[in-house]
Amino acid sequence: LDKMGYHPERPSTGPEGLRLAGELRPDVITLDVVMPDMSGWDVLHQLKKEPALASIPVIMMTVVDQEALAFAVGASNYLIKPIDREQLAIALDKYRVGTDQQEPGAALAFSGGNH
Repeated sequence: LDKMGYHPERPSTGPEGLRLAGELRPDVITLDVVMPDMSGWDVLHQLKKEPALASIPVIMMTVVDQEALAFAVGASNYLIKPIDREQLAIALDKYRVGTDQQEPGAALAFSGGNH
């Protein structure tokens, strides 16, 4: 994400990430389904039920192949690991806010540790 023009915050837990999402209101969130303390599905449900956070695009990035479920729950995009850098760049470009490509975008990167 850093190399793609984003300044990502990397929460270590689902609850911490939800708190940061509320505080930072990032341009985009990347989210793994498999996380140690709270599933990505639970995080996605929480994000989408909170009116202030529901419009933030969420890109699911995971080894779990459940794309239909991800879109049904509210994901904006779904990438299966290993992630192709070009696919990720295309997905992120859809959600870049503003016109100044030199200014880093804000991102929240939830990861289960399986980069």
